[in-house]
Formats: sequence, C-alpha cells, structure tokens
Amino acid sequence: MLNKKKKKKKKKKKKKKKKKKKKKKKKKKKKKKKKKKKKKKKKKKKKKKKKKKKKKKKKKKKKKKKKKKKKKKKKKKKKKKKKKKKKKKKKKKKKKKKKKKKKKKKKKKKKKKKKKKKKKKKKKKKKKKKKKKKKKKKKKKKKKKKKKKKKKKKKKKKKKKKKKKKKKKKKKKKKKKKKKKKKKKKKKKKKKKKKKKKKKKKKKKKKKKKKKKKKKKKKKKKKKKKKKKKKKKKKKKKKKKKKKKKKKKKKKKKKKKKKKKKKKKKKKKKKKKKKKKKKKKKKKKKKKKKKKKKKKKKKKKKKKKKKKKKKKKKKKKKKKKKKKKKKKKKKKKKKKKKKKKKKKKKKKKKKKKKKKKKKKKKKKKKKKKKKKKKKKKKKKKKKKKKKKKKKKKL
Repeated sequence: MLNKKKKKKKKKKKKKKKKKKKKKKKKKKKKKKKKKKKKKKKKKKKKKKKKKKKKKKKKKKKKKKKKKKKKKKKKKKKKKKKKKKKKKKKKKKKKKKKKKKKKKKKKKKKKKKKKKKKKKKKKKKKKKKKKKKKKKKKKKKKKKKKKKKKKKKKKKKKKKKKKKKKKKKKKKKKKKKKKKKKKKKKKKKKKKKKKKKKKKKKKKKKKKKKKKKKKKKKKKKKKKKKKKKKKKKKKKKKKKKKKKKKKKKKKKKKKKKKKKKKKKKKKKKKKKKKKKKKKKKKKKKKKKKKKKKKKKKKKKKKKKKKKKKKKKKKKKKKKKKKKKKKKKKKKKKKKKKKKKKKKKKKKKKKKKKKKKKKKKKKKKKKKKKKKKKKKKKKKKKKKKKKKKKKKKKL
C-alpha cells in the first residue's frame, strides 16, 4: 500500500522538473522577439521572465542610453531596425574586434570601459548609419524582405571598388547565415501558440482537481483502502478523456465542452454517495475510533498505578547499596582517629533504616509480579487485532 503511493508522488515531481527546463530555453529566445513585437499584448508574459535575466543585461541597457543621445533624430523612424542588428553583432564578436580598437582610440572611451567590449560592437552601428544615406540603407531592408536579393549583388561590386578588402567578403557570408536563422524563429512562434492551447486544457482539469483533494487526505493515512478502489475507476475514465481532447483541436470545441460537463456531473454524484458510505464503515473497522476508547480506559487506570511505581523505582536498592559502601569505608578511617562510642551509635541508626526499607521492598516485589502478568496479556490482545485486519485485506 505505502510503496504504491510513493511511486505516484515521485512521478508528479518529475513532470514539474521538465517544465522548468523548457521555460529556461524560452527565456533566451524571447529576448530576440521582444524587439519585434512591442505593440502586442504578450508583453505581460514576457516581463515575468525578464526579471530573472536582468542581472545579466544591466550592462547592455547602459549602452542603449548612450546611443539615444547621439541619434535622437533617427529614433522614431528606425527603432525596430536598430534592435535587429544587436542580434547579429553578437555573432561577429571575434572577427571585428581588431577593427574596432583602431577606431576607438580617437574617442578615448577605452579608459572607462576596457572591460566592456560589448559596447564597442554597438558603436559600429554609428559609423554605418552615417553611410546609410549613400547605399547602406538597403542592407537593412534585406533582412526584412527576401525579394531584394538582387540589390545585394550590385552592392558587392561597389564595395570592391572603394575598399577592395577581403574582410568585407566574410561579412556577406555571415549575413546569409542570419537569414536561415530567421526562418527558425518563425517555427518557434508556432510552438508558443500550441503551448497556450494547453493552458486552456488545464482550466478544464480544474474540475478534476476536486478529485486530487481527496488524494491530499490520503497523506493523513486515514483512507488507505479507498485509494485502491478509486484509482481503478479513475484510470479508465482518464483514458477516455484524453482521446476526446485530441479531437478538440480538429473539431469545434464549444459543442464538446458541453457534453463533457454533463458526463462529469453524473459521475460525480455516484462517486460522492459511495465515498460517504465507505468512510463511515472503514473508520469503524480501523484503529482510530476503537483504539482511542480502549486506550483511554486502560491508560487512566494504569497511569495511577505506574506513577506510584516509578517513584519507588527511582529509590532502587542499587543506589542505596553504593551509599552504604561508601559510609563503611569512612568508618574505617574514623576508627583510627575518633572514639568507638560514636561509632556504635551510628551503626544502630543505620540498622534500623535498613530493616524498614527492606520490608517495604519485599512487599512491593510481590505486587509487581502480579501486575506484570496483566500487562503481558493486554499486549497480546492488541496483536490479535492486527492479525484480524490482515485477514480482512486478503
């Protein structure tokens, strides 16, 4: 009985751990999508996940403030375009660091931010925006629209004439890799919508949570026999409900919801009547009611007798025999120093105390033997009751 309950509790804990791992992966991907969708109502769900990662991005937010001061004229038109470039420049960190250091020595900003190399990558955007007026505005449109791939070939020829550097050819290859990543992001948006539909199914399962409240009473170990009978009935009904939920996605949801509610009401009424009857019968069979009444009657009578015994057991013979031996050793030392008349008086007093205590102990030993036999008989009766309950389970 107890082993089956513990196994079912462990399975529930494992499911919760898997959900936490999926949420951590989604937080990293939502950073890239917040910049695209500021106008949507999904900001409330994303803000709750941002709180865990604000510690890592405090340095990045300070960089954004410096860009806004220099480019106030271009903020309103190109807010969305600036944030998409941040995603792509994180991948170009290793190859563009050498170019950035040469351009930033003139600005002398390396003294304060030598440890923050991430800000240097964002300063390249400033240099490109000055050249956007010439022909680099079309590069931003390439990221959004795939129809303007023909314009890329024309720009490649112009760059070779001006700079003739092979390092810029590597940049064009990286831009093609970024377009493949945008296609993967669209697939991830579809997965988020499927998860929101699962949340609607959980609202339907709240009516089933009333059955789970009965499982909380099982933790009190009061209803061990009820668990076996109820779990067999619930397993057959849960399999039928899972098949109907898969058909809900393909068919109309509203018509099937009403039919399920009617079925649940009929089943709940039958279960509640059976549960109340079984609770009363099983409590009488269990130890709870009968044993409490028997224990109170037997313990009250025995506690009064045991209290008298415990006080006298503390005055056991072993403790007094040790005291007598110590006093005899002291008398041997006093014989050499003090008079013999004083010793005789002390011996007479001690002999009288010994006789009185020995007589009381002999009478108590006879009473203890009679009462110990009664305790053994009562303990055997409790063991017989446990054997009868095992026969009922079989």
